[in-house]
Amino acid sequence: MDAPSVEDRPIWDLWLSQYHLPVVLAADKLGLFEFLRDQPATVEEICQHLKLLRRSAEALTAALASTGFLVQHDARYQLTPLSRTYLLPESEFYWVPMLGAAGFGHLTTEVLLKNLGTENLGEEDRVTRRWEHGEMSAADAAASNQRMHSHSFPSALGLARAYDFPQTRRLLDVAGGSGGYAIALALQHPHLRCTVADLPPVANDARNYIDKYGCQARVDTLSFNMFDDEWPSGYDAILMTNILHDWDPRRRADLVTSSFRALPPGGHLFIHEILLNDAQDGPVPAAMFSTMMLGTRGKQLSFVELQTLLTEKGFVKVQVKPTYGYYSLVIGTKEL
Repeated sequence: MDAPSVEDRPIWDLWLSQYHLPVVLAADKLGLFEFLRDQPATVEEICQHLKLLRRSAEALTAALASTGFLVQHDARYQLTPLSRTYLLPESEFYWVPMLGAAGFGHLTTEVLLKNLGTENLGEEDRVTRRWEHGEMSAADAAASNQRMHSHSFPSALGLARAYDFPQTRRLLDVAGGSGGYAIALALQHPHLRCTVADLPPVANDARNYIDKYGCQARVDTLSFNMFDDEWPSGYDAILMTNILHDWDPRRRADLVTSSFRALPPGGHLFIHEILLNDAQDGPVPAAMFSTMMLGTRGKQLSFVELQTLLTEKGFVKVQVKPTYGYYSLVIGTKEL
């Protein structure tokens, strides 16, 4: 019998991919990254400090080195720039709050099967209750902002450096969460004043982040339900980051319509998202992110889909600009 004509390496990669995230989270819980922050260490020193068996330490360090989080020189392991930037608790870009939340329900096979068979979430679903109906406690808001800030602040700073916002003076950040995007834009562009508009407990908690970065003079907050409240005027630009992907076509259309009505002639709608390609068959991060969005009401969108939506709602000159990492900025203009 002949061997299969196609090697099974991708199947092996798929099977073992289930260990990538738990390995990083276990290392974080053990304090490995913090231990290696100031100086490299041998496997023996790691065993002693973390109280691990040698085979356990060898397995952990091999897994982390193979995925780019550790590097070995002269039998001593040290942090890579990647892990130093995103996996140390004192870093401004510490990602573990979001990585550690991955197990709260939307990544199991059973839940995915349920989501695949559901067109819209029920009235009692946590996404519906929290975000559509505004039923969110202060503790929920603080936890959500912590997760989303770690998830979004790097791309916020990347956007601020990738685009100059030359015609924008006052920007409304709709469903702006912790204010990470508004803060990043204010830090980079002195001509901008930004408002973080979100549900009351979210907006209240966002002030902690605004204070932390010293942006009180140019970033304020607005208690706002984007589905139920009248959208404020007086802004020449509206920003939505990772918002449209959460919602079904009707809600997406409602949000774009509300943006158009709130903007003055010549105003801009900025949409920051990880885009699918126009054929809807990649890239892999956008496609997998879209699968995760089955746990909400939405999906990742392509530029063509966003261009069509914005044009249908009256925007002109719709364009796209790559910004940072996997992200792109889609820009629509309300005609003069």
